[in-house]
Amino acid sequence: MGETRRAGELPPLPQAKDAPANDPLIGEVIGDRYRVLDRIGAGGMAAVYRCEHMLLRKPVAIKVLHHDLDKDPQVAPRFEREAIAAARLDHPNCVSITDFGRMPDGRMYLVMEFLDGTTLSHIDHPIEWPRAVELTRQILRGLAHAHETGIVHRDLKPGNVMVVRHGDREVAKIIDFGIAKIVEGAAGPHVETQAGIVFGTADFIAPERLVGQGNEDPRSDLYAVGVILYELLTGVRPFHTDDPYETVKRALSETARPPSTFVAGIPVALDVAVLRSLEKNPDRRYASAYEFLKALDPLVKRVTTRSFATRARLPRRFRWWWVGAAAAVGVLVLALAMGGGSKSAPLIRAAEPIDEVARLVKRAAEGDTPGERQSAFDRLVALGHSDKVPWVPMLARDLQELPTCAERREVVAKMRKVNDPDALPYLEKAIQRDDNTCLIDDARATMAQMSGDNVLKKKAPPRRSSGGGHF
Repeated sequence: MGETRRAGELPPLPQAKDAPANDPLIGEVIGDRYRVLDRIGAGGMAAVYRCEHMLLRKPVAIKVLHHDLDKDPQVAPRFEREAIAAARLDHPNCVSITDFGRMPDGRMYLVMEFLDGTTLSHIDHPIEWPRAVELTRQILRGLAHAHETGIVHRDLKPGNVMVVRHGDREVAKIIDFGIAKIVEGAAGPHVETQAGIVFGTADFIAPERLVGQGNEDPRSDLYAVGVILYELLTGVRPFHTDDPYETVKRALSETARPPSTFVAGIPVALDVAVLRSLEKNPDRRYASAYEFLKALDPLVKRVTTRSFATRARLPRRFRWWWVGAAAAVGVLVLALAMGGGSKSAPLIRAAEPIDEVARLVKRAAEGDTPGERQSAFDRLVALGHSDKVPWVPMLARDLQELPTCAERREVVAKMRKVNDPDALPYLEKAIQRDDNTCLIDDARATMAQMSGDNVLKKKAPPRRSSGGGHF
């Protein structure tokens, strides 16, 4: 408290408190070469120890399965199988697994690199949005590698992301790949469904998994990343309550508020990215971790430009001069590339050709799938053309094509926000459908609003996402 830092300097990482040193394993040797120094964590399935490789004098972390689980006919084989799978991971944003075995008393253990840092759960939230975006991008890079290797994490949460410091950089590393899902842990509330057992902290479980589906779908991991980013940005989780079952109910039925409604200054493009990752229908989320990363690219460019002068460590009165000079050079290069810098050359639009914007508008209105239309919408917003979004045609397609009445009812709510009477025939048609009973009242109220005097002059379409879908 009260500590001052220079501009751009990262805050110190908090240190998690070690567990009491009364564990009988402390001082023992595991696998004839790992001496146990102290216990650094424990959960419902295993305890984690800081150890030293006795020959290499190298610190390692070892996770030891609890006694009461080492003979479990489901847990033990999965621990072994998934430990072998996790050992195939080789990425700077994934924890490295180096060894696996059994102790003389039958307990299984897993040896991994020792990370001298702290988990995201020990970092005070909210944090600055550029820092949140950078940490999230690292998580997504690690996930992309894991998914390519055929591993779905299924229990991503702040406690399973370790942050370590390398010089002036923070590095995020994903831990506990595919293991924590096996049994109920102690890090938060867990839920069970009739369609099948679902393990994981309720706030971070994707809606499809809450109803016993999509357990192997990598897009469920992307939902969890969206919740993590939401919490980093706002300090709260989108659907959290003290009752895990109420949390599940909200996650299945409610739409998340945009992060910018909690914290001022969060860019619209970041609102859009977060809310898309929290879509209840996985087909409307990002198709892959790489696609999620791509959506964050424009934000990284903004941070790079903004931090140029700060990192130069120049006196404040000169910093913006350098930013201006860099921008001027960029404009000059662009002008030359367009043919000598003609006065009539549309410099600002050179990177965003009119025909590209037109294609995006057409795709947003007529794309074959909700995901294709959403991708075009995201790109229009990122390019600063939210005023060109074809709201009514885009929402009309969603109203016709989305598979459930609950999803179509959300579209009706969005049409009400747009408040464009061009949507009236689509709402009238929706009311006539036999499978739209859940939205009839909302649709009629929306039609009554659109038919009133307040639509004699159309309102400008909303420029900020308000949760889910195209908003």
